[in-house]
Amino acid sequence: MKPVLRIPVYRRLLAAYALNELAFAVGTVALALLVYRRTGSALGATAFFLASQFVPALISPLAVARLDNLPARAVLPLLHWLEAAIFLILAWVATSHFSVVAVLALAFLDGTVALVARAITRAIR
Repeated sequence: MKPVLRIPVYRRLLAAYALNELAFAVGTVALALLVYRRTGSALGATAFFLASQFVPALISPLAVARLDNLPARAVLPLLHWLEAAIFLILAWVATSHFSVVAVLALAFLDGTVALVARAITRAIR
């Protein structure tokens, strides 16, 4: 593993991937807790996890298949920026104008983009 860490491009990719995973995990837990507090129901938090991780896992392979033919150098930054924008909108909606339907829909979009970005990142050679 050490020789691989000497490659600058790999180190940048590893850092970006690790930061993305950490931010997604922390953000998902924080938003699930917020949904739980706003709805007062464990079913609301469960629906959030289903919308942000389970359902996107079923849909993302279709998106990956479509984007896999495009150059990763162009697609990955676009996906990460899109994910960040969706997550910011999700955080804004969840904290100021709470709507369960909007939060679940945005969680689904964010989760799908995140899974697609992860799959393409893992496939880079």
